Amino acid sequence: MSKSSISKLIVAEDIDYLLINKPPKNTSISQGLKCEKSFVRDVKKYFPASKIVYNISENISGGLLFAKNSTAFQHFSQQVRKKSLRRIYHIAVDDIHKFEDEIVKSKIYSHSKNHSIIDKKKGVMCSTSFSTLEYFWKHTLISCEPFNQKRNQVQLHAQQVKAPIIGDLQYGGSLLLLSSLKKKYRISANTIERPLIRRPALHLFKVIFKNLNGDEVNVEFPYPKDFKGLLYQLKKTNPIK
Repeated sequence: MSKSSISKLIVAEDIDYLLINKPPKNTSISQGLKCEKSFVRDVKKYFPASKIVYNISENISGGLLFAKNSTAFQHFSQQVRKKSLRRIYHIAVDDIHKFEDEIVKSKIYSHSKNHSIIDKKKGVMCSTSFSTLEYFWKHTLISCEPFNQKRNQVQLHAQQVKAPIIGDLQYGGSLLLLSSLKKKYRISANTIERPLIRRPALHLFKVIFKNLNGDEVNVEFPYPKDFKGLLYQLKKTNPIK
């Protein structure tokens, strides 16, 4: 990505940190020669001293925190370890769910680099809070806050409460087609209908932490185009009745 492209994604910054709204389908950590696109690598081209504080997978969009110096990196990393750096996600899920600060707990075990499972023997106890933001005819927009940040924790716990994320085929979700929302929607015989979103409908919406002066920083990250488009169609064609 060019410097101008990176600059457009910056939501907030000061002398110690950089907050960037990562688009989907960009890896946020380098994986050597196997990784053709590393978002961190692109950011470090223009901010060489920056270090990423936490990671999100390539299919997740939203807020990434970069420390601009070693002191800031240690400061933010300590908040991650103490679980005082908060990350709040928005997810769009199948069916109607009316959650109000509902806490989901289970033992999560990282089975591989890209997959985690609930395992009562090998897993680490993790908890996630779920609250409904808006619901439609057959879908719901939910705010969730994982308190442990285990890999795939949000996806696993969403599946556990029978609210699989739209587009998350790995954890019980399904692809959402416009034809399933519009009864009279028609496509030509030779056209393959594409899903409204081609990834899990999962966005890191808000990050809350303390800067080096001890002041709380609360930053929200706007939805990317695909997530925004999904919600537009749900509101337009699939309203609650």
